[in-house]
Amino acid sequence: MIITGEITTYDVPDNARDVSAAFNLIAMPHTPLLNKVPLGNSCENVKHEWYDDKRLPIATTLGAAFTSGGASLTVASSAGLRIGSIVQVGTSVYRVTGITDSTHVAVTAIASDANHDSGVKVSFLGNARTENSAKQDGDSAQTEERYNVTQIFDDFVEMSGSEMATKKHAPEASDLPGQVRKKLERAYYQLAMALCKNPRVAPSTKADPRIMGGVEWFIAQNGYVPSSAAFSTDNFDAFLLELQNNGLDVFEIWINPTDMARFSGLDSTKIQIQWGSKERGTPIVEKYFSKHGIICDVFMDPCMTAGKIDVFKSADIEVKSLAGRQFQVKNMPETTDGTVKRLLGEYTARFTNSSLWGRFTPSA
Repeated sequence: MIITGEITTYDVPDNARDVSAAFNLIAMPHTPLLNKVPLGNSCENVKHEWYDDKRLPIATTLGAAFTSGGASLTVASSAGLRIGSIVQVGTSVYRVTGITDSTHVAVTAIASDANHDSGVKVSFLGNARTENSAKQDGDSAQTEERYNVTQIFDDFVEMSGSEMATKKHAPEASDLPGQVRKKLERAYYQLAMALCKNPRVAPSTKADPRIMGGVEWFIAQNGYVPSSAAFSTDNFDAFLLELQNNGLDVFEIWINPTDMARFSGLDSTKIQIQWGSKERGTPIVEKYFSKHGIICDVFMDPCMTAGKIDVFKSADIEVKSLAGRQFQVKNMPETTDGTVKRLLGEYTARFTNSSLWGRFTPSA
């Protein structure tokens, strides 16, 4: 993980040893997403809340067919339009002269008036007002409340007195810090899996465990997830264009390694291959180029679900520990001839503007 927050020894209980520094430095080959995202400042509540920007409307669609010479457009929503707005329907351009209601606007043709079918996209080109025009009420920027919950990760290290005293050929086998390190690595992998796959579970009582939601869950809940379709450059380019129109500005394709063959088999004009990978089985694609000029970085992560192509911005993901609950080792009561230690940490993740992300599901 990329460390951006700061934790001091004052944040750790007296009976525990802070091992978060060692945990934060772990980076496994099979956990690339967790390796890439930043570890931010700690959160203060088991329910971590934030606000996402709700994108202002930049387009709508026709709700009914339009006949050339008409004076009104029926639209799916008139939100974002006002008197003076310039809109494009197909190759035609119109100026809005009045807002009738939430689905009808009065218009006058500016260029290339023509017939248009229901469902055609209506793009907002801007606003043109007359001199000394009166003030108009505009729409306001809205926000949407999001939240995730913290999840408790724990493990135990137990060694008998004899095991700790016995000298072995492999010193780490009887080395308590070495055992803790191995458990930390497993905890890191478990956090990586949770970051990708977990559904969010926020129980109402302490009797049930909290489960932090992962990127796949947030995309399914908030993102653009069209019906499955054949994986072709035309279909995938149309999907990427929709994400761009929704406001995504950095494109990262995240896939399970088993899906790399979908991209490596594409025409060479659409992809950039990792240097030297052609000699090692399936070529590894580093970049994908859409016909609309969108350039995507391509990443593989075994923690991602196979058969799905997720597109998002990893810089908008942040892993956080609950204050005072970063990974630490606690001494457990000694009830036998040995040593028992509990490895414990409580973490969540913040996914900013997940409504801009998307998932393409190949039908075959």
